[in-house]
Amino acid sequence: MPMPPDTSILIIDISHNQAHVDLGAAQAAGVAAVFLKATEGATWQDPTFKARVAAARALGLKVGAYHFGTAADPAAQVANFINTVTKGAGGLADLVLALDLEHNDNAPNNTMTPAQGESWVRLVAAKAGRSPMLYAGSYLRDLGGATGLPNLASCPLWLAQYAQSPETLPGWASWTIWQFTDGTHGPYQGELDGVGACDQDAYNPDAPLAFEEFWATHSGAAVSAVS
Repeated sequence: MPMPPDTSILIIDISHNQAHVDLGAAQAAGVAAVFLKATEGATWQDPTFKARVAAARALGLKVGAYHFGTAADPAAQVANFINTVTKGAGGLADLVLALDLEHNDNAPNNTMTPAQGESWVRLVAAKAGRSPMLYAGSYLRDLGGATGLPNLASCPLWLAQYAQSPETLPGWASWTIWQFTDGTHGPYQGELDGVGACDQDAYNPDAPLAFEEFWATHSGAAVSAVS
């Protein structure tokens, strides 16, 4: 599988859409961390989340949990995410949290707005004690990036951009993680052992924090379940 130049730390993000996953084989292929979809909107939970968190931890992989934002009330979405991750992961001590803020191609009228994302991030940061990551690409770029949205701008940027090289979004000096392919699109496409076609990401070698330090810094705060 081709990798972008100057990147050596491979990360993947997966959901129930990847029905057959062997994280051990993925790790042997070079994967260092995995983001797992936990929730979407105010009520939906990914049925594969709990088992895959356990499997990833057992292998010693770094683990993250992400929420796919919709147009539902941000507070209700936060409650769904925090409850699901807290209970499903058996604790949040080692998890990096993230919001997936993109156009909902399956239901365009159910797309989270940047303002709703701003509220979601603020509420999660208040509960987690640290800002989550923000996954974003062309949708947010076309709407002006994080301009006027300080909570979004405080998030480390997880950039989705299937290009030869990454260009950061307005509001961020640089990206932290770059999703460079979904396995079938972009100049660095390719299937991954143990997973097949999936979203593949690289950690920025020029980031202010080295990968291990970043993960330690952006995980580890206690989060109380929403009642």
